[in-house]
Amino acid sequence: MTLSQNDLRFPVIHHFSVDRYQMYPGDKGQGFAYPVKPGVNIVVGVNGLGKTTLLNILMRMVAGPGQISAMSGLGMGERTESKANPRFFSARVKDAAATATTTAVLGFGKRNLTVTRKLSNLEITYLRIDDIEIKGSRADEYEERFKAGVLELSGLQQFYDYLLLVQFVFFSLEDRQALIWDQDAQSEILRVLYYDPGQQIAYRTLYNKITQLDSEIRNTQAVLSRHEKKLGVEMAKRLDDTSARELKSLRKTLAELSAAIGVSEDKVEELNSNRMNYRDQLELLKVAHETTISKARAANEEYLQLEFSEAENEALYAVASVIGERGCILCGSKAERAKRAVMQRLDKHHCPLCDADEQERENSPIDGDKARLIELATKLKLDASKSAEMLDSLEKLVDEASNRYETSMLELVNQRRQHHEINLQVKLLEKGVPKDDDSLKALQENLLGVRGLIETSKQEKVEAEINIDAIINPGEARVAQVAEAIVSRFQEYITGFMAETCVLQYEVREKRIGQGPSAIKFRFPCFSVRVTSGVFSEEASNRLSQNDVSESQREFIDLAFRMSLIAEITSQSPAMLVVETPEASLDSVFVPRAGNMVRKFLEASADLKNVLIASTNLNRELMIPALFGVIAEADALQFAKNDERKKFDIRVMEATPSSHRVDRIVNLLDIAAKNAALTKYGDEYRHEYESAVYPPWEDFEVAREMSK
Repeated sequence: MTLSQNDLRFPVIHHFSVDRYQMYPGDKGQGFAYPVKPGVNIVVGVNGLGKTTLLNILMRMVAGPGQISAMSGLGMGERTESKANPRFFSARVKDAAATATTTAVLGFGKRNLTVTRKLSNLEITYLRIDDIEIKGSRADEYEERFKAGVLELSGLQQFYDYLLLVQFVFFSLEDRQALIWDQDAQSEILRVLYYDPGQQIAYRTLYNKITQLDSEIRNTQAVLSRHEKKLGVEMAKRLDDTSARELKSLRKTLAELSAAIGVSEDKVEELNSNRMNYRDQLELLKVAHETTISKARAANEEYLQLEFSEAENEALYAVASVIGERGCILCGSKAERAKRAVMQRLDKHHCPLCDADEQERENSPIDGDKARLIELATKLKLDASKSAEMLDSLEKLVDEASNRYETSMLELVNQRRQHHEINLQVKLLEKGVPKDDDSLKALQENLLGVRGLIETSKQEKVEAEINIDAIINPGEARVAQVAEAIVSRFQEYITGFMAETCVLQYEVREKRIGQGPSAIKFRFPCFSVRVTSGVFSEEASNRLSQNDVSESQREFIDLAFRMSLIAEITSQSPAMLVVETPEASLDSVFVPRAGNMVRKFLEASADLKNVLIASTNLNRELMIPALFGVIAEADALQFAKNDERKKFDIRVMEATPSSHRVDRIVNLLDIAAKNAALTKYGDEYRHEYESAVYPPWEDFEVAREMSK
């Protein structure tokens, strides 16, 4: 079966419950349940009530106990998953979560997966796909069936890719790694979303094989070099003076050749890169040239239809064929002479068949449309002529670059041949050791075996690199096709949040896989950001690290990037974003802007019913009204002060209706175990809660009083 990106479906939590977990006793001491609504859902609490813990529970319900370690970035190492701490939740309560469970219904498009896990160790106790219960006799068997179910429902080919999306796109928690500044993680995410779905497993297998072989080669080479040095010392002791001097000289020559080979390899790589760049330019220019010729042909054909509207279609087709690329429809000739003759007649506005002028013909005179088409065809013909000259020049550059590459490659081959021949001489001299020196002979033979293993590993690595390159190049081309759409969505989300200009740009990193030398660099797609500042006020500058922007900018640039990806990939089924909002790091002026940015994301996908689950603290920043789309206090007071009731009412109507807000809140003030702060200041917190959910300035008359 042929797979496509349209077959992918992403996890959305429809319902979750937590039972008998001491951190969330709920109204009756047994726990709570929450039906997730399309759009905004807010987890509200104060410090110490378990907002972070609850979002981590949701993460484990979606991902299971698996995770991808990436605290300092994903890196270019092996692509593997690891286990999360299974005692994360049990360590947070007195009874070690002995009987606590959590259940979630996960939607994947039109299908559902229901799972119940123990909070003591994350083991599955119940699993259902749609209406069919999936049985398992052991914990590991249940886990494998959960993974298989997730892959079946999501359309992904491997669970590692599912974890990538969950961890780097759909969940943005307290310990999050900013995706926008982790270009290795970006490349992997873009690979999952846009590379050939049928080659995802092959990609990861080849990638891991290359990294493993690369590590083996480097480690083995280090050991080999140590023993070869030791062997050289011992050989020098046993050989006669003449042989020793010759061996020393040959080894020096080998070292010089090795250095020269390294220089030549770099030169060959650079020349090959230049050659490929010229070829790419040539292909692009060929496409542009063909497009111009096609447009000129179309303009000529349209002119013929207007000028000779009474003629038979077959006659028009015959003329169009001669001046186009098809040639004469009678004999098949594509002679330039015939084309020039017809074009000369048309240029003079004569009949292309009999050369009759305007007075001799019965057709109407040249009008505005005909003149426009003649002018357009003439311009396009000139453009095609210029591009043909450029093609000739580029083809010469390609030939020159190819010749330089081939010359350098022959030089490199010759250097390698010399290296091999001298290496054979060294081995022959080494074999001149006295026959009775068995221990030294054995060491020589072992080292020869190790050299052979290294060469075999190098060959396997090259073969794997060639195979993975055939997957990466077409995949990068597909990402390039959608890059502009992702950039546009990012611009829509980030505009209005940041006072500075912030631009997302698509780029391709050419990198090797692994740390060892390789002749092949791979084209990994990714995005970066450019931001203006007080220093760079006229032109945006590259921000290569999350430390290059402020804390509030960092959080919401990354959030806007994740939202742009989600919005672009959810054309067929909804998706979910779970966010631990960083309102503590935001300037107060940014809070309503952040809320507007999130609501833009949800409104853009209203038909698909995307879901946002965001945690927030009760504090003066008032992220809650911002997420609900409530008019900002400053705007409300300004409208009231200017007596602009109509504008005020329009903005108020854009918010989530006040009667619907409580149903979209997981209120930890009511369902979480009370800490000392909540016990002591409960009334104040509940007053803050009411003010945040139902801000007083939403009433025009109240806003008028507040503005005085």
